[in-house]
Amino acid sequence: MNKYSNQIDEVAITLYDSGLLPDYKKKIQDQDKNSLYSMGCILDSRDWGEQISVREVMYKMLTDKRMEMAWPALTKRASECPIRSLFYMALCIEISEIYPGPDDWSLLTPNEKKRKLDKISKLALSLCQEIANTPLDSNVMEYANHKMYFDNFKQRCMSNKYREKIDFSLSAFCKLEGNFYIKKQENLENAVANSWADIGVMGPSVSSLLQDIYSKAKNSNYESVIKRKSQVRRSYFIRKLSAFFQEYFDTPLHSITAAICSVFLDEDISIEEVRSTIR
Repeated sequence: MNKYSNQIDEVAITLYDSGLLPDYKKKIQDQDKNSLYSMGCILDSRDWGEQISVREVMYKMLTDKRMEMAWPALTKRASECPIRSLFYMALCIEISEIYPGPDDWSLLTPNEKKRKLDKISKLALSLCQEIANTPLDSNVMEYANHKMYFDNFKQRCMSNKYREKIDFSLSAFCKLEGNFYIKKQENLENAVANSWADIGVMGPSVSSLLQDIYSKAKNSNYESVIKRKSQVRRSYFIRKLSAFFQEYFDTPLHSITAAICSVFLDEDISIEEVRSTIR
C-alpha cells in the first residue's frame, strides 16, 4: 500500500526514496553569540536557529496533511520544468536554507542597509589610505595561508607538475606553524603569495581590494527582504519562498506558497496573508 497520498507527484516520491536528497544540517550553536563576538568569532544569527535538512523538507511535504491540496497545483507547475526532480530538489534546498530564519543582512531594513553600506565605504577608503604602500599592503594571497587551502588545491589539481611545484615552493620558502604557512626567513617577503603565483594563482594587493570594496559599497543598492521588524521569520519565509516561485514561473504562486508556509511555519497562512506580505 502506498504510504503517501495519491495527490502527490510520483517524481517527488521517487526522488525522496532514492536517497539522493542530502540529510545534513548544521549543528545549532550552543555558545553565547556575544562571547564569541568578543573573541573575534563573528557568526550569523541563523546559526542559532532551528535547522532542517533537505531530505527532512521533502519528507514533511510528502507527509503533512496541509500539503495534500497543494500537490496537484505544484505537480502541474513542476511539469513546466525540463527536469521535475531537479525543480523539487531546488525547492527543498531553498526551504532548508530559509527555514532557520533571516541572516543578519536580511534582518536590516532598507534604511539600515543604506547606513551600513555608507559606513563600510568610508571605513574601506580610510583603511585603504592607511595601508597603501606599507608592508601590510601585500598580495591578498599572502593571507590565504591556511593548510586546508593548499590541501584542497592539491586534491583537486589534475596536474602532477603543479602539485610538485606547490610542494617545492612551500618546502623551500615557507614553514608550517600550527595549520598556517608562514615565511621561512624574515627576508622572504610574500613567500606564501609567491607560492600561489608559481601555479598561476594571482590576487590584487590589499589596498586595491579595499578600493574595490569602497566602490562597490558606495555604488550598490540591495533589495530588502524585511520591510518591517514585526513577525520577522514569518515575513522572511513567505517573501523568500514567493521570490523562488517568481523566479521559476514568473508568478509568486500564492496558494502553493500559503500551503508550504503553513507546513514549515506551523501556523495557518492564508492566500491573502501571502499577498499582503509580499505587496
